[in-house]
Amino acid sequence: MPLLLVVNIKGSVYQKDSSIRLTLLLVMFGQKSRFIKSVLILRILKRSIMKNNRIFVVTAITITLILCACSKDANPVAPLAEYTSRIEKARSGIQDVRGLQFIKPVKVGTLLRSEYAKRFKPLLDSNELLIAYKQIGFLPDTLKSINTYLTATNSAFAAAFYTYGTDSISVVDIDKYSQNSFEIIMAHEFVHALQDQYFHPTSSVVIPYEQMSHFNSDFYLARRCMTEGDARFSEITYMSKYGFLSMSPMQLIQNKCDSFYLSLLQQSIPRYLNVENNFPYWTGAKYVMQMYNTNGWAPVNEMY
Repeated sequence: MPLLLVVNIKGSVYQKDSSIRLTLLLVMFGQKSRFIKSVLILRILKRSIMKNNRIFVVTAITITLILCACSKDANPVAPLAEYTSRIEKARSGIQDVRGLQFIKPVKVGTLLRSEYAKRFKPLLDSNELLIAYKQIGFLPDTLKSINTYLTATNSAFAAAFYTYGTDSISVVDIDKYSQNSFEIIMAHEFVHALQDQYFHPTSSVVIPYEQMSHFNSDFYLARRCMTEGDARFSEITYMSKYGFLSMSPMQLIQNKCDSFYLSLLQQSIPRYLNVENNFPYWTGAKYVMQMYNTNGWAPVNEMY
């Protein structure tokens, strides 16, 4: 279709404006994204209208319709349609596991890892903080800056995340996970949605939640131990119930806790990052599990 349009554009209008002709060819045959091609099409329309070239106006509009119908970006995010059944299974199953029903619907969307990484900016520029963390053994003495570790670790850490106050879950690089892994990830994030709808765990946070650890680390870690520990224990219970787990939840959590404490002895991992990122998930899960074993979910809910 585009080739026929070019062949049929004849006469003085086509011959006199080589810049429009060149731009038109770039749009149709160039290896560019839809965004760049859209910019080029706008340029064609502007110049054509200014010169009263109706043939180019019609051609640009036609190509725009073709691009909208057929064109794809080089790296599209996998569509959520393939995962709908797993989303619904996780949504329903986690309500049974956690003993809570959703008050409001929860949206699920996707984003690329590069887009997720933009959320994180260096937060530890203070030299005093670096010195303090080194003195208590949380950072190696030879480390000159924590920002590189923070940015790299945080941007690669999550497979998905729930944004409190929005009833929405975002999955990072959705096409990187198997169907089973995706279902387990969704079960974990749906617990955060239930927490938000019932207990509002971040409602009293005045400053951004991501920066809380640098102002009051005990408060931050205690809260994360509840939210992430609850989500991880619920996730593991879900795995056990639906046949994803070959050992008991108690054994898995204990093994992971033992591994975590041993990892604190490895200087290759700055302890600051290890504690901030991993402590809430496994030590928190063990704490929640111990409360659950006393009287079900009631004592866990009361902790919020």
